[in-house]
Amino acid sequence: MIGAIVLGPAVLSSPDAFDPAVVLVAIFTHLMLSTIYGTLLALLMPAVDIAWGILLGGFYGLALYYVNFYGLNAFSPWFAQQRDWVNLASHFAFGAVLACAYTAINTRRVIGRIDPTTRSPAEQSS
Repeated sequence: MIGAIVLGPAVLSSPDAFDPAVVLVAIFTHLMLSTIYGTLLALLMPAVDIAWGILLGGFYGLALYYVNFYGLNAFSPWFAQQRDWVNLASHFAFGAVLACAYTAINTRRVIGRIDPTTRSPAEQSS
């Protein structure tokens, strides 16, 4: 299904047919889309704690679900048959894990004074 986004609907075939080229294109396409979606989340994500990050990320994943399965349906109509709770839940989980990881990585704990102009620890004068 994902490989057909790049290669066209002609590569959609029965489940017993295996084409390694289609699989590689599908993996690469999925990786690129995930990277783009992750970068977009990093640009949009406010500074929140991990619990709020997980919740916001889950809603971000739900928004991606609706964009992917409803918004882009004009370009890839074969996705319409895959609208189910499994894909909905996996998109929610993708967004939640992505936001949790981003929030955990982006959290800085600083002890002492912080310079408001640079948002970095202020140098202490002796």
